[in-house]
Amino acid sequence: MSMDAVDYEAESWSLTVEHKFCKTQDKRAVKRQDVIYELMQTELHHLQTLHIMAEVFRRGMKEEVQLDSEAVERVFPCLDQLLVFHHAFFAAMKERRHNSAQPPGHGNYLIQRIGDVLLQQFSEENQEKMKQVYGEFCSRHNEAVSFFKELQQHNKRFQNFIKQQGTNSLVRRREIPECILLVTQRITKYPVLLERILQYTEEETEEHADLSKALAQIREVIAAVDLSVSEYERHQRLQEVWNRMENRSVAKLKNGYTFRKQDMMGPGQMLKHQGLLLWKTATGRT
Repeated sequence: MSMDAVDYEAESWSLTVEHKFCKTQDKRAVKRQDVIYELMQTELHHLQTLHIMAEVFRRGMKEEVQLDSEAVERVFPCLDQLLVFHHAFFAAMKERRHNSAQPPGHGNYLIQRIGDVLLQQFSEENQEKMKQVYGEFCSRHNEAVSFFKELQQHNKRFQNFIKQQGTNSLVRRREIPECILLVTQRITKYPVLLERILQYTEEETEEHADLSKALAQIREVIAAVDLSVSEYERHQRLQEVWNRMENRSVAKLKNGYTFRKQDMMGPGQMLKHQGLLLWKTATGRT
């Protein structure tokens, strides 16, 4: 990771290649390379955040704080799957950069094709993995942060561990809630970057077609993740209502069926609507 970080220290592609090489490219090509570079640079930053979560916080919570696996998983759900997924994505883009060197082995490079890499990453099996993993991670975001705060309040060993990480140069003053938030936000950054790459890509080319498809696919992922989060929140709300009901609560429906508390959490049951309910009595009072 440290070797990769050196390759992406510069602010833009224009500053990573030789000035005379950059000058031989037209403005649209330079802008396109700058956005591709930004995509790769921010993907590396995302990977670094995931590694901080895994190698600093998660490892420390297990080894130093001695929390069990279930407790750690509540703070960092799906972390290993995220690491595998984003390592593969960054590796594919890095290989494309390496193969785009001009001449081969030189520091100057010009990435002609990136759409196929993005389409591969956001389609079919990979797309389904993203929906599942980000759906679960984002759904459990609030729970993870709440549990972190609970640990920080009641677990002295955890308090000391978190305090120690404040001086850890690898962590760069980031706390667990910030890391979790950054991960949930990552997939929302892809459409913006792809739109900008498309803006500087010649139309009616295979590259433009691949980028357009990849953009549609990642938007599908985001929509699916949003739906997962919404369904999870509705289920949690239903659980809250259920917990507050008395065990003997029953209601007689018009069809004669008696609806009991335990029926609320049965298979297929979900919260459809929530809001203020006004009960009107026979005398017309509410």
